[in-house]
Amino acid sequence: MELEEIIKPYSLAPERNTTRPASDNPQGIPSSAKRHQVDPNALSGEAGGVQGKVSLEDLPDEIDTSAVEKILEQADEVHVEEITEASIRRCAAQLERRVKKNQHDRIKFASNPEKWIKSEVDLDEEVKRWTQVAADPSLFPLLFESGAFEVLTSLLSHANTDLAVDVVEVFSELTEADSVMEAPDPQAVVDQLVGSHLPEMVVDLLCRLKEDGSEDDALGISSCLSVVENLLELQPSLATTFAQAQKLPAFLFKRIRPPPVAAAGSAGAVGGTAGGGGRVGVSAYVTDGTRLHAAEVLASLLQQLQPQEKTQLGGRTGGDGVDRLLRAVAPYRKKDPESAQEEELVLNLFDALCSLLLVESNRELLGKQQGVELMLRIIKERRFFTPQAVKALDFALMDSPANCATFVERLGLRFLFSMFLGKVKEGGHKPKKPDDLIARVLNKFQECGFEKIERLLELRETFASRAGKSKNKSQPNEELQEINKELGVDPEERRYLDACEAGLSVLQQIDCIIVRLTNAGNAMVRMRLMDLMKMKNIDHCKIEAVLREFANHMDERASAQKLELLSLAKYFDEAWNAPDEEEEEEE
Repeated sequence: MELEEIIKPYSLAPERNTTRPASDNPQGIPSSAKRHQVDPNALSGEAGGVQGKVSLEDLPDEIDTSAVEKILEQADEVHVEEITEASIRRCAAQLERRVKKNQHDRIKFASNPEKWIKSEVDLDEEVKRWTQVAADPSLFPLLFESGAFEVLTSLLSHANTDLAVDVVEVFSELTEADSVMEAPDPQAVVDQLVGSHLPEMVVDLLCRLKEDGSEDDALGISSCLSVVENLLELQPSLATTFAQAQKLPAFLFKRIRPPPVAAAGSAGAVGGTAGGGGRVGVSAYVTDGTRLHAAEVLASLLQQLQPQEKTQLGGRTGGDGVDRLLRAVAPYRKKDPESAQEEELVLNLFDALCSLLLVESNRELLGKQQGVELMLRIIKERRFFTPQAVKALDFALMDSPANCATFVERLGLRFLFSMFLGKVKEGGHKPKKPDDLIARVLNKFQECGFEKIERLLELRETFASRAGKSKNKSQPNEELQEINKELGVDPEERRYLDACEAGLSVLQQIDCIIVRLTNAGNAMVRMRLMDLMKMKNIDHCKIEAVLREFANHMDERASAQKLELLSLAKYFDEAWNAPDEEEEEEE
């Protein structure tokens, strides 16, 4: 019988259970080789029955640690060939040989892990170097033609989940939108990614990984979510594929759940004490990056789904999404986020909830599960997420008489009109207004005797001189003019770009700051700025000319910014002439 026929049943095992033994190191493998531990089910021979079932009791109690360390050291010393257009086919063949060698050794020496661990280490090192392709998107066509992509995809179902994690890390880089878009034919790359069943296999691996405190599994889950996120960005219609299988939504809804809250603790606390005396609370749980990543992917996924799919995932027979999201945001009726990560997490949860509320049946579920009351509670307490609660209510009340009635009965109008009139509960959270933020910026320019304004004008003089020298350069010689003509380069446009490179672009930004400071509503800043400009003989008309030139070269897509800039330039001119008009009236 050929070797390929023997190992074929072992090549793919997506449903194989990879739960590790309870012991951290059942075979005595050293910590440096931990990523290549034995999978008991992989040794059982279930996939093909070639070797028969091997009992764990028959395995050796110890493996020569010095031998394993030597193997790992030798692997580190091996020179890794760079993957190029000339070598990619050879590297693909090498990868395939490593896979076959590992499969052969796992079967032949099923009861002696010491004899196949070297092939697994070699395969792992071979896999890692394929991240080089992401740095050179021109290699994407050869990646598929050489068969390397197909081999890498098959390794996602490898019995050793640690090796599969390394494979999915490679895919997390290969599927980056920036890399794919730089490929010769981006759509062909996307078609290959989807046609190879990569989305389904990544989700299968995600469900196989166990979060038991292992950093490797946590990294694997993060990489799987990154691949899903990248694929959704490349092809939003894949959201339907992910939703129909239900494995991914089920994982995401489970992963965003709030932490358990112990009964003990003060009334205002969000957590009590765990068995070990440690405090269990929201802030301790949300620092988990996987939960934040899951919330991001969930929000992105739900935004892309069709109404019928949102109905299914929101209901109890699907993912019970409405209830799970309400439970996830409920702790924030009593507390505000304690970190930027926690804030981002909850914002994603509210976005996901609003996506589900676009469907009538989910709005009904929210009403039945006291979602309206929860949002009103957040608004009443003036918590940090009050704007998000108002937004969620806006979605919940659409074409929903029952929710509207609940809103009125629970005094929702009272809270709504309190916000409308600008009344803020003392001690409650008051969102910062744009005016508050502008005032803080202006205060910075007033510090230390307006030294920042002086520095701003000094920089303007420097870059105005550089830009002026560039514009005053002599015309290019006839030969260069002829070349520019053949290339279709406008001489005026060429001079403008050269001036920008010489310093005009910085000058434009400085002048934008000057006119904004003048029109920001702070009289002290405006007067000091004008006085310093007069002292330095800076003509305000030149600033206006720079801004108009800047606006004229803006792209059509920046029409709003162009109008704003011209408006600021106009107000700047009016503000500059206003003092002169007052003096004339006095005379």
